[in-house]
Amino acid sequence: MRHRVLCATGRALARTSIAAIVLIALVVMACVTILYVRHHQQQRDTGAVAAPRVAQAAELPREGSFLQTVRLTDLQAPGTGEFGVTIPWDDAWFFSDPTRYNPDLAFASSVLASLAYAESGYYQQGSDQPAYMELALASLGFEDVSTESYRYRSEVVDEVLSLVTQTADSAAYAVASKPIASEDGAYDAELILVSVRGSYGSEWLSNLQILFEQDERAQEADRAIADAVVRSSGADRAAGAEEDNPGYTEAAQEICDELSGRIRRAHGRGRSVKLLVVGHSRGGAIANLVGAWACDSLSTAASDNAIVPLHAGDEVFTYTFATPGTTTDADARGGRYASIFNVLNPADIMTYLPLQAWGYERYGVDASLPSSEDESFAKYYEQMSSSFADIVGSSCPVDADADRKARALIDGLSERIASIEELKTPAGVAHAFAILAEHVDPTTMLNGHYPSVYIAWLASQADR
Repeated sequence: MRHRVLCATGRALARTSIAAIVLIALVVMACVTILYVRHHQQQRDTGAVAAPRVAQAAELPREGSFLQTVRLTDLQAPGTGEFGVTIPWDDAWFFSDPTRYNPDLAFASSVLASLAYAESGYYQQGSDQPAYMELALASLGFEDVSTESYRYRSEVVDEVLSLVTQTADSAAYAVASKPIASEDGAYDAELILVSVRGSYGSEWLSNLQILFEQDERAQEADRAIADAVVRSSGADRAAGAEEDNPGYTEAAQEICDELSGRIRRAHGRGRSVKLLVVGHSRGGAIANLVGAWACDSLSTAASDNAIVPLHAGDEVFTYTFATPGTTTDADARGGRYASIFNVLNPADIMTYLPLQAWGYERYGVDASLPSSEDESFAKYYEQMSSSFADIVGSSCPVDADADRKARALIDGLSERIASIEELKTPAGVAHAFAILAEHVDPTTMLNGHYPSVYIAWLASQADR
């Protein structure tokens, strides 16, 4: 009797195991088929949501100085996640000195950078979410808005496929143009905007590229970028191109290629170019490189073959937010990059990574938001919290002492892990996990990183 029970049990387990294996095989085959079909669709430019076409509204102000309310989404906003924010706009900003920090332009740019995330929902099959970027830029007077890069970079299947095809280092971005008039009323300048989306799905992994040896494809891409930088700005920048964070260079190169056509067309119309580059988080890092390469081209009166074909008389305005380290270039803080402003929240741990102790910097000038060490921080924090509640419709998630916790974490990492190479060792990994376990609350660690927090801080500063 016992033998028969054991035999029956064994047969049942065998049938169950076979059924499980068959089920797993079917799931794998289904996933492979889905990815194959999607890859085929990408190759034939089918199966993706079409780019929106948003008509200009005649009653909206399109030039000069005005206030404009735009709508976007954020994880911190209640309900559907949508909220509205009123931003200042003035075309005259782009005829002023780009090396002078403009708090109003910084505020407007933080919203433009956040819109790059909100746009993703439109490009998901079956979504009824509006094209937030196109609607906002139309209300600000921009024309020829392109968000084509989102088409195959906003669905879950696209993010999975990018891991298979090794294209996760790309990024979605919006590009738009706007003729602007100088003081004499002549439309002799063209404002070109690029807003880069931050980490989205598998793209987040590109932040870790510095930890791994680059594959042959990535090395070839970096060599191509270095060659382009050599052509645009001389041999002194060849090394700098190779020193830029490899997780961001491929996307930056693609954006520069997109910008080049617009810049040449503007020049062909006899207009100077005012380039505005914005982005948050990984998008801020990519924007930082695009801005730096544009400054390289501009500072050397580069030819039309340059990586960004700017000419004498053109100007670059770059505002990045929550930006991690982008380069080990020793000249990153040089005067050449004085028109790049990196707005950083001291309570945002992502802005400290990769560590400065490992040699990483950002191109341009760091503009820090208030810190708890500031004498008037309590007042500033209250103003920011009030702005957050007014704009987003919920309580600010950032504690007043969050920056102290962030610095304690970074100080611990810097003391125990001296370099990237040390981090790759078993001891380095153990030290990192121990420090993270001691200092990081996973439920709050990214609160200071949210785009809405940056918007609230800058809104409160613009109101002062």
